[in-house]
Amino acid sequence: MSELTNTTKISKPTSKIWYVVFNESRSEVITYGSILPTQVLETKHSQVDTYEIESEWLEILGQNNIELETELEIELETEIEPLN
Repeated sequence: MSELTNTTKISKPTSKIWYVVFNESRSEVITYGSILPTQVLETKHSQVDTYEIESEWLEILGQNNIELETELEIELETEIEPLN
C-alpha cells in the first residue's frame, strides 16, 4: 500500500469525536463518522471538521441533507415491548 501525501490525520483523540469530511469546495460531504480514543483517521481530503458534541455534528449533517438517528433514538426504537 502506498503512503498518502498531503493528508489530514486525526490520531487517538482524548475522547470520542465526530467528523465530517467535505470536498475541497465544501459543497459536498464525502464521508462522516466518529473516532474513538483508540482509533486513527487519515484521509487525503483537507476539509475535515471535528465535533466534540454529537448534536452539533448531527446539525451539520442535517444542513447537508443527511439525516441520522441519534444513539438514543435507535435505543428507543429497539426497546422490546413486554409480553402480557
